[in-house]
Amino acid sequence: MNGRQSGYLLLELLLVLVVLGVIAPVVFQYRDAQDEALQARALGTQLSQYTSALRSFLSDQGTGALASVGCTPGNLCLKTGTA
Repeated sequence: MNGRQSGYLLLELLLVLVVLGVIAPVVFQYRDAQDEALQARALGTQLSQYTSALRSFLSDQGTGALASVGCTPGNLCLKTGTA
């Protein structure tokens, strides 16, 4: 041996930890933004499915389904909150 020890210096290991500490929040923030976008897309799909189901129900039942609970097609009971 020529007197030099093999391995990493403490300073090198600390530098690696600092770099990882800087990179990790950026990666996690990007991942969270992707998760939120995915959830918003899923909710949009779900909303369109509910809208389609409601339109199908109303086309099958006619406006009488709404009139039987006191709603009109222009109001749909959403403004007053009563059925």
